[in-house]
Amino acid sequence: MLERARQTALYDRLSRYPVLHQFVRFATVGTLNVVLYLLAFNVLLALGLHTLVSNGVAFVVSSINSFVLNKTWAFKDRSRDAVVRQYFVFVFFTFVGLAINTGVLSLLLIPLGRFGTLGKNAAAIGAIPFSVVWNFNAYRRWTFRARTPPAGVAS
Repeated sequence: MLERARQTALYDRLSRYPVLHQFVRFATVGTLNVVLYLLAFNVLLALGLHTLVSNGVAFVVSSINSFVLNKTWAFKDRSRDAVVRQYFVFVFFTFVGLAINTGVLSLLLIPLGRFGTLGKNAAAIGAIPFSVVWNFNAYRRWTFRARTPPAGVAS
């Protein structure tokens, strides 16, 4: 099935733009993380934690999974020399994404909060695209950017 997909005209056109392949992998990781996030978010809500605390904890848990999968698969970053620095850069940008996500979540809770858990979940899902745009660009530009070899070194 995968081989047949690779023979299509659409695949041929898309393969001209590696950033699209990268975004599809990033989106796949993101989809998995959304499921993980919603699971953690709802478990924490059921345990009686405040909505914004549940959001923060669920966001951090899913971001750890995100780092591992984005580094190894979505951005195919095999470098091991700067993993600690890279993780701290990732965490910094993830917390900026968390701030964006929490701000949008808080705004969406104004009209949706009256619908209980369903409204909270709708607000949480509605906030996701805002942090996704930020995270993809930040991870691609600053966290998992392609390293160029020093001048005079063959790659």
